[in-house]
Amino acid sequence: MTATLSGLFALITTPSMLLALVAGTIAGIAAGLAPGVSGRSALLMALPFVLGMQPLAAAVLLISLHASAQISGTVPAALLGAPTSASEAATAVDGYPLAARGQGGRVVGAILASSTLGGVASAAVLLLIAPFGGRFILAIGTPEIAAFAAVGIFAIAAVSSSGLAIGIVVGAAGALVSTIGFDSMTGIERFTFGAPDIADGLSTPAVVAGLIAVPELLRRYARGPRGVVATASIRATAVGLLEPLRHSWLALRSGVLGFVIGFLPGLGTNVAVWLAYGHAMRSTRPEVPFGQGAIEGIIAPETANGAKEGGAYLPTLLLGVPGSSGMAIMLGAFAVIGIRVGPTMFTATPQLPGTVGFTMMLADILTLVICVLAAPLMVSLASLDRRIVTAVSLCAASTAAYFALPLAGTALQTLVFGAIGVALQIARIARPPFLIGFIVGPILESALRRTAVIFGWRAFERPGVLIIVGIVVVVIGYILLRRRQQANGPGPLGDGATRPGRIAIGPLCGLAILFIAAIVISRGYGGGAGIMPLVASVAGLVAAGVALVATLRAGPSEHRHGLRLDLRLGVLLATALVLCAAVGPIALILPLVNLVLPQPKPETIAS
Repeated sequence: MTATLSGLFALITTPSMLLALVAGTIAGIAAGLAPGVSGRSALLMALPFVLGMQPLAAAVLLISLHASAQISGTVPAALLGAPTSASEAATAVDGYPLAARGQGGRVVGAILASSTLGGVASAAVLLLIAPFGGRFILAIGTPEIAAFAAVGIFAIAAVSSSGLAIGIVVGAAGALVSTIGFDSMTGIERFTFGAPDIADGLSTPAVVAGLIAVPELLRRYARGPRGVVATASIRATAVGLLEPLRHSWLALRSGVLGFVIGFLPGLGTNVAVWLAYGHAMRSTRPEVPFGQGAIEGIIAPETANGAKEGGAYLPTLLLGVPGSSGMAIMLGAFAVIGIRVGPTMFTATPQLPGTVGFTMMLADILTLVICVLAAPLMVSLASLDRRIVTAVSLCAASTAAYFALPLAGTALQTLVFGAIGVALQIARIARPPFLIGFIVGPILESALRRTAVIFGWRAFERPGVLIIVGIVVVVIGYILLRRRQQANGPGPLGDGATRPGRIAIGPLCGLAILFIAAIVISRGYGGGAGIMPLVASVAGLVAAGVALVATLRAGPSEHRHGLRLDLRLGVLLATALVLCAAVGPIALILPLVNLVLPQPKPETIAS
């Protein structure tokens, strides 16, 4: 406790640390509001500027930058309906429809208050348990991580508006697609077919932009040019600030979920926010249906988003094991500026946990104040002409995806997953299971393979695994029971209030063929590289059979989504992608050529 309080005392009495706190917070807000710039990117950009600073002051700047970027980053995604990351997409599901009804101030207030509340609360928990939390982290192994990862996919599938079977099909497809590229354990290329741009795997920003942003923006463009009259006052924002207090029980549950997911190394933000969103869907009855502007759909993911930060710092500080990708960068930054973490931290820098916790608190509160004052300016984005917003958002999403991985294949991936997203939307099949399967797939594969080698079947004897699986079985069973008792509500991303109907047969058959092909191909991968593709494909194929039978029994859909594709908009999107690639149209079709044409075998050189 003395070391913790010494961290607070040093923070508030040292001018260089106070200046670093303010500078890092302002820089983080700017990074969060800039489309496509995440907290991770901001950390990398800020690292060269802190090398000459005193170590603790440099740490304060980096911590405050990362914390403020996490809070402000979702605001433009929700107001414009164009998320550039998987975590932003969860909040944009209900944030954009609510802003489109002229309640942009309420959206901004709810985002800021929920994320700040989660962040401050998790920082307080970090301060309380950091002195003796190492023993608990050591009890978490790969079996528990594998169980949580599998739970993430099945939980999102269970709350999918399309039904459990179709949700598993789409989630399995996402997990299968996540295996594209080099296998990290064996170095074997999987499903690349000689295309060099996907050898390191698909780009997450490209998948998110194509699967989420493109179909939603196209659908909203079809509604005409008129923008919305956004409520752009601090008073309206204050109404949103009170929303987490009005839904305090949901905020508490989501915060606990986010902290626990952050605590488990490797799961990260994307898993936390989508699990929180899925939990809110089936545990609350909002005044406005989910997917159409439910305030609960903003509070749950944003509280989890803030709370997971405190949880992620625990394994990072106590064991030197990063709790997320952002913490991996932070861990490297600590090493560069000369701060030691892990078991030796309590002798080398005993005040570090206190510095981290109180920096998070103060940065979150300062971010809240600054963003509330700037809310009228931010909310005015929602009042723009819908055609302008769509054009700018499409360009921003595609550009952000490209600059995250500047390869010609990234532009092609955006186009391909944009087409997939539109097809799933027209077929009334929910898309979040695909996204969560794609995100969780690598985590699940790594944990499963390590668990099989180290523990084998003994993994099911571990109390943590049994508790996780037992709780999830009960919860999913309860969800399915309630589904039989009430009509399906509207699902995420505006996928509608009715079941998919016969229009889903085409996509389901296509996914079934994909699974069969993947089973055949993955049998040729040795060294365990084919295990995850095989598991995902078999699970998806079985679920596809069940879903096809159920879909054939169902009647036709009540209505279909109409997408009026404006020629100018298509030209604009294609031009943005080509300019991003900066190598001309030939480079865009090159990966397709590599997929179709056989690659020449290298000539054998006689010795």
